[in-house]
Amino acid sequence: MRKLRRGSTSTVELRSPPLSKSELLASCKSFQTGRLLGNNGYRMGRHISGGATGDVFIGAAAPNCAAFGDLLGADGAPREVALKQIKSSSASNQRQLQQEIVAVFQSRLKYAEETNNPQSPGHPNIVAYLDWFGGPAGVDREVYLVMELCQVNLNDIIFTAGSMRSQYERQMNLLRKSNSGPVGRLSQTPSAAESKRIVPVSDPSAYRFTEREIVKVLRQMLSALLFLNQQGLAHRDVKAENILWAESSPEGTYKLADFGTAAFFSSLGPGGAPPEPAPASDGRRADDAGTLWIMAPELLGRRPHGLNCDVWSLGVVLFEVVSLGKPFNSKELLAYRNSPE
Repeated sequence: MRKLRRGSTSTVELRSPPLSKSELLASCKSFQTGRLLGNNGYRMGRHISGGATGDVFIGAAAPNCAAFGDLLGADGAPREVALKQIKSSSASNQRQLQQEIVAVFQSRLKYAEETNNPQSPGHPNIVAYLDWFGGPAGVDREVYLVMELCQVNLNDIIFTAGSMRSQYERQMNLLRKSNSGPVGRLSQTPSAAESKRIVPVSDPSAYRFTEREIVKVLRQMLSALLFLNQQGLAHRDVKAENILWAESSPEGTYKLADFGTAAFFSSLGPGGAPPEPAPASDGRRADDAGTLWIMAPELLGRRPHGLNCDVWSLGVVLFEVVSLGKPFNSKELLAYRNSPE
C-alpha cells in the first residue's frame, strides 16, 4: 500500500496488490511478540463469532509462557484476549488481511507517537490490536490477530432493546384488550453489559437507549473517525456489528473494530471527496467494500468516494440506536444500487 502523499495530483487510492509473505512479515514485524499457539504462547478457547474470512475465539496466554507480562490482568492471572483467525489462502482474503494489519498497526504506531507513549495500545475508541502471528498451517494459509476482548457489540444491544420493546408492546396490547391482570414478565433477559445501556420507560417506546448513551456513542465514534481521518484512513464499514463495548471503566467504552475493508486515501478533494471520478488504482470499482444498508450514496451508486463515507455510515448507526430499527428498505437500496444512473 503506497504511502499517503499530501501534495499528489493522483485521484483516490483504495487498494493495493496483496503483500507477499516476506513483505507482510517485514512491514509489521515490530508488532509481533513471537508467541504462537501452543504451550509457550496462546491457548485458544471457545468460538465467539465467525464470518466469511475466518472466526474469532477467546484466548489467553498459556500459564507457562515466559514473557506475557503485558497480558496479565489486575489479579495477576493471564488476561483474556480475542484471537481473530483470518484464512489467507485466497487472494481476496490476503487483501483483507493486508488492509487490516497495515491499517491497525500503523494507526497504533501513529497514536503512540502523538501521545509520546511507545507502549500505548492505540486510540481509546479503537479496539486494541496487541499481537499477530501465523497459524500452524503457516502465514500463507492463516494468520491470527490478537485483540483486546470486548463484552458485546452494539448490534447485540440494539437487538436486545428492540426485542424487549416488542414484547412490552405486545403485552401492553394484550393488557388493554383484557383490561385486567398484570403485564407478564419479559422473556428476553438482557446481559449485565446490555442492561447498562438501555432503560425501561412507562410508554410504548419502552426499552430504549438513554439520551446520555446515544450522545456517548456519537462522541466516541466521532473521536475514532477523526483520528483515522487525520491519517487519510477510511474504515468503510462503520456499522453496529463493528462497534464493540468494552467494560474498561464503570461507564464502559465503545470501540471501532474490523478494519478488513479499510483503505488509505491520497489526494483528497473538499470534504474528503476524490477530485475526479476515477476507479481504484488496481482497476477495481471504487465501491467494492462495506455493508449495503450503511453505505453512503456514492458507495451505493458505485461512484468514487472519500473519507466522509464513514460519517454517513455513523449517521445510519445513530438512527438504529435511537429507533432500534434500520432507516432504509433493503429492496429499495438494491434497486438504487442496480439502477442505470
